[in-house]
Amino acid sequence: MSDLRDDRPTIRPASWRVEVHSPNDLAWSISPELYALHGLEPGRGPDGLDLFLAHIDPADADLAERAAAALQRGEAFAHRRRLVRPDGQARDVLAVGLGEYDEAGTLVGASGYLLDVGPMVQRAVAEEMTGQLDEVVEARAIIEQAKGVLVVAYGITADHAFALLGWYSQRTNTRVRAIAARLVEGATSRVGDPADLDRILSVLLDPRCAALRDAPEGGGAQNWAAARMPPVVTVRRHRGVPVIAVTGDVDAARAAEVVPQLRDELAALPRPTQPHVLDLSGVGYLGPAAVMAVAGVAAKHLSTPADLRIVAGGARAQLVAAGLPRSRVVRRSGASESV
Repeated sequence: MSDLRDDRPTIRPASWRVEVHSPNDLAWSISPELYALHGLEPGRGPDGLDLFLAHIDPADADLAERAAAALQRGEAFAHRRRLVRPDGQARDVLAVGLGEYDEAGTLVGASGYLLDVGPMVQRAVAEEMTGQLDEVVEARAIIEQAKGVLVVAYGITADHAFALLGWYSQRTNTRVRAIAARLVEGATSRVGDPADLDRILSVLLDPRCAALRDAPEGGGAQNWAAARMPPVVTVRRHRGVPVIAVTGDVDAARAAEVVPQLRDELAALPRPTQPHVLDLSGVGYLGPAAVMAVAGVAAKHLSTPADLRIVAGGARAQLVAAGLPRSRVVRRSGASESV
């Protein structure tokens, strides 16, 4: 059998006792351990109540009065305070005491202990700090792995990958570490066609994308893994109608760039109550995460008095499934016909 040893710090009680013959006649018995706790040898220095009062931290002076009052009321006391030794060292101690009473309820004695809890507190703090450090190291490792998944999948930089995690963290109100853990677990257990990669990562970044699985895919979905065209956001007017148009391919990574631009352009419209258009018909690929993000911005814009029409191209079913009103979303038409 192995030798199992408990390395927890040992708390040695230091006892005291007092007999109350009269308010001015107190007979104290103080253990050697209590003198040692105060940094004294037995019989040297203050004795009795003076021993406690001489070594109490001034900030805890009221605790002695409260302890005496508790004993007079027939109650026990227990409090934590600091003890200051002659060499200036301070100790955290737990003071406990219980009174003894005659038949009339008069206090005739009391006894108790001082427990040096400093080593226990220091150990608890050290364990807490070690645990927190372990959590930080573990979280950092998971986040680095998740960044690696995004770097390989989308051909972006590590800084961009970290910013992407932060963006989806804000969008979904989820801690970055939780998203990173989901990505790492999902990437290591993933099976399927590489062409499905963006759709898989979209759900890992934003689980709400799973609700789009029954909606038909937008145009170009199968070509996502091939050459991707960077998305471009432009603003023009068609017969006096403002048109905010997106062209190119928008996957989960590009959504973090495109969607803030759309939000700013919609917010900058001088008269949003007049007809205006969000034209997505020039988008070759609109991934699930991009659908959710675009739908979120459009829905927020529509919650104000805004006359917006969305030309969705092949992503109409997905945008409707993401929560946009069907009446506001058309498949394909000229800008002038959509308003």
